[in-house]
Amino acid sequence: MIFRRLFRAVLGLPETAPFHGVEIMPEIRIGDRLTLKAQPKLADGQPAVVESLTWETSDDSILELTSVNPDGTALFTGVSPGDAELMVEADADLGAGVVSIRSGIKITVKQDMATGIAISVVSVAPPEIAPEIKKRPGDGSK
Repeated sequence: MIFRRLFRAVLGLPETAPFHGVEIMPEIRIGDRLTLKAQPKLADGQPAVVESLTWETSDDSILELTSVNPDGTALFTGVSPGDAELMVEADADLGAGVVSIRSGIKITVKQDMATGIAISVVSVAPPEIAPEIKKRPGDGSK
């Protein structure tokens, strides 16, 4: 909640502005590309007609806005570990004038961590071309 207040303050949005945050928090990895689609809706769930959509990220050093398309989709790329909030805002004409509507979603970007070690065969050589292994005296071999 504090983060949303701070984000609104940074964007110059009033504290009482309509805001519909999504409660899910997807996780992506550094380098992953995340595509989100904004679908403005009326109170009854029907699609709302909007003049424009604006996407923003709270921290582009964590999650970078890569592209925005006219169909309401935006492409984001994970840049570094951390949490970032993605915000979308639209100007909707609801009959009684234009109203700004907005929504947001928090995304966690994680760094890949080593989880195991892969062992692979580099080569196999027949005995006649394999390097000879010399036995040391006293190692019990003949």
